[in-house]
Amino acid sequence: MGSLRKRIIFSFAISLGIFLIFIFAIILSGLNATLKGWYRASEERYSAPIIRALERLYENSNEKNISDDEIIKAAGLYLNDRFSLLIISIDRGIIFSHNITKPYLPLHSFPQHSRRGKQFIESDNDRSHEYRGEMGRKRFFNDLLRWATPILKNNEPQIFIWVQSIQFTEGDTINQHLVKNVLVILFLGIISSIAVAMVFTSVISGKITKEASNVSAGLEKVASGRRDVVFKESSLNEISSIGKSASILQSTLDREEKARKQWTQDIAHDLRTPVTAIKAQLEAMIDGILVPEKPRLEKLLTELNRLEILVEDINNLTKIESDEIKLSYEKINSNDLVDILKERFSFQAEEKRIRLITETDIFPINCDINNLTRALSNLVQNSIQYSPSDNEVNIRFYKENDLAVFTIENKGNIPENETEKIFDRLYRGEFARTTKGSGLGLTIARAVIEKHGGTIKVYNKKERVVFAANIPVNKCTN
Repeated sequence: MGSLRKRIIFSFAISLGIFLIFIFAIILSGLNATLKGWYRASEERYSAPIIRALERLYENSNEKNISDDEIIKAAGLYLNDRFSLLIISIDRGIIFSHNITKPYLPLHSFPQHSRRGKQFIESDNDRSHEYRGEMGRKRFFNDLLRWATPILKNNEPQIFIWVQSIQFTEGDTINQHLVKNVLVILFLGIISSIAVAMVFTSVISGKITKEASNVSAGLEKVASGRRDVVFKESSLNEISSIGKSASILQSTLDREEKARKQWTQDIAHDLRTPVTAIKAQLEAMIDGILVPEKPRLEKLLTELNRLEILVEDINNLTKIESDEIKLSYEKINSNDLVDILKERFSFQAEEKRIRLITETDIFPINCDINNLTRALSNLVQNSIQYSPSDNEVNIRFYKENDLAVFTIENKGNIPENETEKIFDRLYRGEFARTTKGSGLGLTIARAVIEKHGGTIKVYNKKERVVFAANIPVNKCTN
């Protein structure tokens, strides 16, 4: 693959070449049209006064055959080297000719004629063979008379006048030099334009490729693991946009790597503590220091259960975030979903003397029942767990446009600096650190709800904590 600079220069050169060829063709066409216009105007300028002079001559003469001297006397003022003239009799004989050393006829293939002779003289023209012999002579004059102007007297043609202007460049070295110079200047101008354009293109493309190379080099550093790469602002919007996106990508990778590292450390800490406690007590029992009594064994079992919950939650979260789990959508009524939650947590709420108050609009929702129930269960369990005793937890499920809105409120307060972190993996507030749990419940809830195409947030409202989840009612694909 070629470099960006070579591609830019090549593309520009092709486009410029096509453009200049097009312009060159237009200029040549215009020049040709101009010369043809000049030729026609010149021909009309020369033919009109000669025709008028000869018309007056024949009108004032009673003779059919007029001498050359009379013709020269009548039209001599207009005779010059800029045009050719033939006066042809009605019997197709040449009466008078002027400046006929080379044919300048519209057919561009007539042979030469003598100055005064009536005989036909053959020449080297491409079509001279067509006019050989008597038949050729007749054809020649027939063709010639088609372009001639008749001079009438008493509505009868007396003679035919054929006038043709000499071409702009024929027989005039000044005009030839002018046209040649125009073409040379045009050609040199095109070559110079191409050269200057290529120089500017090279400079501009060099700047573009340099800025693109800087972004590319920065991305390679990011790919190699560096997270302190600075992407400079570019003068080009596209490259500048790529640089900004690369900076965002770098920040996201840095944040994710730090979160992954912190998560690994938190998992190690959460696993190390119960493992260490269980190991120490088992070793003490083996050494006879501790007696394997039932209360002690029950405590060890509790620690093992905590480990089991943590490992299971980590496994579930990993599957959800890695798209290993494909949601299986089916319809369920909103009140049935709330009844499942009430039945599941009524005993736990009664133990803490907490009243579960539900308010539900009845509507169908298309969802993965098992996973969505797990997510909402984590929210309810979290509210009951951190709500003070002798209080109430309010669950509300209603429809708003095309969204199913699930809110759960409990008494309490979350510091503002923790509301953005509460859904992070293994994050627990200061109060939550002393309670049991894996620290992944809210993270799993958010992952499942987002998997359904929804959103979740938490905020404080008059000394109460509110979790609000929005889920599309009719979503039916992953």
